[in-house]
Amino acid sequence: MTESSPIVQRVIARLVAIGDPRRTRTLDISADTEIYYDLGIYGDVLYFDLVDWIHKEFGTTFDHFNLGAYAPGEQGFLAMIWRRRRRESDRRKGRYRSLKVRDLVEAIERKAWPSRGE
Repeated sequence: MTESSPIVQRVIARLVAIGDPRRTRTLDISADTEIYYDLGIYGDVLYFDLVDWIHKEFGTTFDHFNLGAYAPGEQGFLAMIWRRRRRESDRRKGRYRSLKVRDLVEAIERKAWPSRGE
């Protein structure tokens, strides 16, 4: 996988489209960019605007994908403000597993999210 591959560029373009412009405009998104920790994408946006988009665009299945392992679920407005403040604390504590652009591209290339043992 190279940074200039069409799949990587399509995924990055999608992240820019759905992400918070304050983050996506100032961050150089690469294969090593963290979806939650760097871009702050979680909950419905992560699932419906990214994972579901990948499924529809590339035919990738996510049967083994556990959203709660990679980012928090959807929250109310006040909880969202609190979550922003907690993101760095979550990273230090390893609360959520790493989910990078690279992981999504590899799943696209394999046509499936890997099972736990892979």
